[in-house]
Amino acid sequence: MKRTLSVILGASLLITFCNKGKAPGLKLAPPEWTDNEINHYRILAQGKQIGSHILSMKLGKSDNIETIELNSWTHVKSKAGESQDSSWLVVRRDNLRPIHGFRALQTGGQNLRAEVIYKKDKASIKAKTPIGDKLLDIPIGPTYFDNDEMTTLLRALVLKTDGETKLDVVVGLGGSSAPVRLKMMGTEKLEVQAGSFECNKLQMSLAGQTINLWYEKTGMKRLVRYEAPSSGLVMELMPVPENEKRAQVEQKLKELS
Repeated sequence: MKRTLSVILGASLLITFCNKGKAPGLKLAPPEWTDNEINHYRILAQGKQIGSHILSMKLGKSDNIETIELNSWTHVKSKAGESQDSSWLVVRRDNLRPIHGFRALQTGGQNLRAEVIYKKDKASIKAKTPIGDKLLDIPIGPTYFDNDEMTTLLRALVLKTDGETKLDVVVGLGGSSAPVRLKMMGTEKLEVQAGSFECNKLQMSLAGQTINLWYEKTGMKRLVRYEAPSSGLVMELMPVPENEKRAQVEQKLKELS
């Protein structure tokens, strides 16, 4: 369970600086990004709700580059213990290349932190781990993204219809990178608390696990459902809280940004 939770918290669950915002080998067809978008999910294990995940998106500009700022907060409470995971990440809006990210994880009595600064050919990581501080550079290539942007990236990535789409993610807390394999599995209609959705079903292989994901076919192309079959862990889209509850959500995200 702990391993599975670490994957969902890190994939929150989840190209070089190219001319004209395009990436060799990877095709993007992003939705119309919405400023101040908030997505709210419930997390279930074996059919029982054990936590929630909130992701916000802000559109901005840095050094004349149009950007997307992603803030997330995940809280999980189960027999294995309680954890809180927050992340902040800025990516380019044209090709979703990461620029600068920070993540903090409190779990099992430990406080882990990592900052990643992305340059043209490397990711510079400064991490606080149980075995001490890490300072290292990881070489990156034309298909490297930040692990904490995966669920947003998959809203825009056009997958191959015959075979796998391959990319890599940088994991700041781990001080490492990992390969990701993606497959298009067809279409399905899903009913979740947020409503009824026509979805594209994707299969992702990451960190030794196979994960199923469902995204809206059209419109905002949001993640609707996340499922790790080996553990029964599920994440489902919920209605955005209104009035007082929404204000509480926005305050939590403000504290993290």
